[in-house]
Formats: sequence, structure tokens, C-alpha cells
Amino acid sequence: MVTIGKKGRSWYFFYRGRPFLVRGVCCVLPRDFSTLEGSKGYDAISRYQGRYSAWRLDTLCRLRCWGFNTVSAWSDVSLYGRTDFFYTVVIALQGPDPRERLVDVFSKQYCDTVMRIARAEVPRHATNAMLVGYYVNNELPWYGERAWPTNPRDGLLVRYLRLGSGAAGKQRAVKFLRDFYGSFEAFRRHFHTSAENFDDLFRVRDALPHSPRFRDAEREWCGVVADRYYSICREAIRKFDRHHLILGSRFARRAPLPVIRACARYCDVVSLNYYDASGQPDPVYLDTLASHIGRPLIISEFSWRAEENSSGCPNTRGARVTVPTQEKRAENFEAFVTALMKKPYVVGYEWFQYFDQPPEGRSFDGENSNYGLVDISDRPYVKLLQTISRVNRDAERIHARAVRPSLTD
Repeated sequence: MVTIGKKGRSWYFFYRGRPFLVRGVCCVLPRDFSTLEGSKGYDAISRYQGRYSAWRLDTLCRLRCWGFNTVSAWSDVSLYGRTDFFYTVVIALQGPDPRERLVDVFSKQYCDTVMRIARAEVPRHATNAMLVGYYVNNELPWYGERAWPTNPRDGLLVRYLRLGSGAAGKQRAVKFLRDFYGSFEAFRRHFHTSAENFDDLFRVRDALPHSPRFRDAEREWCGVVADRYYSICREAIRKFDRHHLILGSRFARRAPLPVIRACARYCDVVSLNYYDASGQPDPVYLDTLASHIGRPLIISEFSWRAEENSSGCPNTRGARVTVPTQEKRAENFEAFVTALMKKPYVVGYEWFQYFDQPPEGRSFDGENSNYGLVDISDRPYVKLLQTISRVNRDAERIHARAVRPSLTD
């Protein structure tokens, strides 16, 4: 069973008493199931005439040779728990409406749905010693529409105020606003509404912010929702697995601080999907975040895509991390991972992803990027992987020398 702890000043995962850092790859699959019908996409299994056992053996040998030790999110289930290879898994714990993944966390229906998903998903991993832990969803929309700021008039607080008067979340939101503002007049200075008082607010659905200062209330409300969400997730997972780690929900680099603090209260590790074109993580942000939460961090996604690639990926959809060449991808990997490993609170990193996306775009969101270690014909990007292999093998040595304590002891 994998645990979390410190050796010296640095944090590590531990397996059978030995420390290790997660060095993982997401989406390790025999073929790309998101390819549009009639278009080109990754399909390695055809080279093996459908022999999955041969594909598994070769793929794990590749990953091992490249210095990886973990099969990460959204990978083929047949790879999970293979001897001497760890794995992480994403479980989409959320309510019944996939369009409103954080609404209404206060309802019985939401709690029942989370428990039902956990009952179906967790037991199949609960006794697997090679499981590092569970991610409880991915890039949740803490800003309402997205996992990053978009339209402030469609934020998480506004979405709860749109609920009907009988909804548990509407009841909780109005109570929150009453406590936060103290008076309805103070509330009206930040929100337009046809309501005349807080009791009126239960029956209307038209409250919208008109002052930038509403963001203080929005931020605190997100923390209230997050505390409820992560407490439900922890309870659901621990009902079926009392031992494996809970790894957070893969924030899209940032989230409101009250949300991240709530995540840290209920999860063993806080996870960040961290894309940056510069190839350098922000040390001030990471140090400040770590000092606030008192938990280790794992980088659950990162990558770069190059204009020069052998899949023909145009890189017009996806994270904006385009560089000119494969050599630059390699340079960024080395700089980024080396900087991370100098942070004693970082316990691992997971590259996104194993193969390039379809040049014509994924079926569900159109992403068409050169994120892969291999192209759509299963050919490795040799220059990139030469650097990755060397850096992966040096990662634990660098981490062991990290001296700046940024978490509370």
C-alpha cells in the first residue's frame, strides 16, 4: 500500500518503506478512442494484430526505459497494478447532472449519486497494492462555467441563486449571504435583484452581481461548496477503501484559495494541472500555495506541443503551450521538472499524454495537439525522450537535496 510522508525535509510517496516520486504518463492506451470516424488517429494495437498482452508488455518496457514508474489517469485498465508499476486513477465523483458538476452539493440526490459512483468504482481498486491513489474528478468548474475565470455573471454563487426555493443549495446560499453581508442593503450594493429582502431571495432567480467587490463573497462561497464537496468525496471513498490516498481534483493550475484549503482538509495530496508555455513553474505561487495548505503537491498534468511534429497536429485547440521544435519540448521538460524537484513539497509529476491527439481533433472537444511521447503512428519522439529519460532518472537525486521547507512540520 502506498503512503505519504517525509524523508528529511522532502515529501515522498512510500511503498514497503521505500520512498519514491510519481513519474507518470496519462492516457496510456492501445488506441485513441476519441478519433473521429474516418479520420487519422493513434492505433497501436493494429500493429500487434489485436494481441493486447504483447502491446502491454512492450508499452511498459518503453515506459520503464524512459524512466517512468506510474501509469496515470485515463489509461488502459489492463495496465493497472502490473508488477513494479504504480498507477493513479480518476473517479468522476459528482452529481447526476454532468453539465453542473458542482451543483447542488448540498442535496441528498447529489450525495447519493457520489456514493453510488464510489460503490461502483472504488472496490475494483481497493485491494491493489500498486494504486497510489484516487483523483476525485478533473478541473472542476470552480468559477461557474469553467475551471478558470470566465464570465463573473455566471459564477458558482449565481448558479446556486438560480436554484428553486426548495433546493438545499439555494437555502444554504441565502443563509451564507445573510451571514456574509449582515444586511440586505449591503448585499444590494453588490447585486441587482428584484427581491426586497433575504426571505424574498428564496423565491427569485434573478440575482446578478454589478460590483467587482462581489468577488469576496463569491470566493468565500466557493470555499463553502468545496468543503461540502470534498467531505462527501472523502466519506464515499473511505466507505469502500480506508487505506489508499486521495489526491485531490486536478485543479486547472489555480482555484480560489478557500477551495484549495478545503481540498487540503480532506485530501492527502493537492493536485494541479499545470500548463505554462515558458517551461518554468512559478516558484512564488507554488511556495505560497504550499505554505497555505500544509499538504504536498503533485503535478497531475503538464506538457508542451511543437509546431514541428510527425503527426501533422495543427495545435489550434488545447492548452496554449506551443513551442517551435521537439528540442524545445525537451528543454522545457528538463527546466520544468528540475525546478519542481527542487521543491520539497512536490511528490511527483504526470505528463499529458502518451500519444499525439488526432490531427482533425478529438471527437468530444476538438483538441488536436502534439502532446504525445509518440506520434499517431506510434513512433517515439527520440530527442524529447532522450532528455526525458535522463531527467526522470535524476529526479529523486535532485529532490533529496531540496532544502527549503515550505510546509508546516
